[in-house]
Amino acid sequence: MNPSRRPSSAPAFFMVEIMMSLGVLAFAILMLIALIPLGLRTNSDTRQESTSVNIIGTMIADWKAVGLTTNQTPVFKLPALSPGKVVSDVLWVGADGAIANKADSRYRVAYRVTPPSSSSSFAPYYVAVTVSWPAQAATPNGKVEATAALPSR
Repeated sequence: MNPSRRPSSAPAFFMVEIMMSLGVLAFAILMLIALIPLGLRTNSDTRQESTSVNIIGTMIADWKAVGLTTNQTPVFKLPALSPGKVVSDVLWVGADGAIANKADSRYRVAYRVTPPSSSSSFAPYYVAVTVSWPAQAATPNGKVEATAALPSR
């Protein structure tokens, strides 16, 4: 030690201040880590909802592509519609959005088609579709519902 040198008068951190700041930092990091599961769950829910909306859109486009009263549809094998007859059924759809058997399905698609109430050729068919997941659950984790009006000609 050099006796001619005086101790520095610069302020220094005390151990208590360092411990307090580390405590605050640890608390903030724990809160960020706690948000990760919430973000993952939200991401999963959003992905399921997006797939459900795509299934509904494909279903409606499927009917529009072949004409409502002519043939069975190519993608979902939906029946041809007939005036005066209500059609309702349940489809089982896999994670890829294609028809699957009940055991391998991720989505349950329930639909109901109500025919035009008048004999006018411009009256639409009304379609109500509910997509829920997981498919086999008694109480689904989520569902998307939509209605559409399909032109009768």
